[in-house]
Amino acid sequence: PLPEGIFLSQSRNATEILGLTTKNTATVLVQRESGNLITAVDGNVSSFVYLRGNQVLFYSPNDEYKKSLKDAFSLDNVRLCCDKNICLVSGLASDSTRAVWWRKSCSKFHRLEMNGFSDIEMLPYEGSEPLFELSSPIRFPQIARLNISTMELKLVQARALTQVEKNLSYERIKIQNVPVVLTLPSKKVIAVLLRAYGAYGALHPTHLEPATAALASKGVVIAVAGVRGGGELGS
Repeated sequence: PLPEGIFLSQSRNATEILGLTTKNTATVLVQRESGNLITAVDGNVSSFVYLRGNQVLFYSPNDEYKKSLKDAFSLDNVRLCCDKNICLVSGLASDSTRAVWWRKSCSKFHRLEMNGFSDIEMLPYEGSEPLFELSSPIRFPQIARLNISTMELKLVQARALTQVEKNLSYERIKIQNVPVVLTLPSKKVIAVLLRAYGAYGALHPTHLEPATAALASKGVVIAVAGVRGGGELGS
């Protein structure tokens, strides 16, 4: 028998949320809407939160609350923590960066601050302090913990910037409405490497990698184009 809980059921063009009881009886808690996919859900049968587009929706038997995050393009991950007092959601922001928003109890949503980094991903974790991966087009990824009391991030193992990171810069541009991230070398440009992926709703990573750092240090511009794969231009 499966444990009691909620599940996200997905077909080719629609999703719905199912609640499963201890008697293995499934009930549809949120109906599917063709073309308006539910991307993530967390909680239990009696109280949960789920995501559609840039909307965060809270559900309980006596109440339903919906909030659109105006600076979010699309949301794809949600986590309730600290006995559901805190809601964390992540996704693609309107400025084409990866972001996390947080909300305590009935307060409004705030965007999580990341000094020195531009992108953030939620990671699986155990315990009371959520884990995140911080990165940018000119920074190698690092792991950080979130202090729930202050809602501040602290690097698990802080390190000094490498010389390669110090020598790079980056720009975010749009070419025919396609968002492109450019990692720019400090020396004369000798070539451009264009990277893109446009399938399965996947977002091509823009963080600095050893291979791209080596190329950039030789004068190669690294261009990452968000061609549909991350949902930037629809599905």
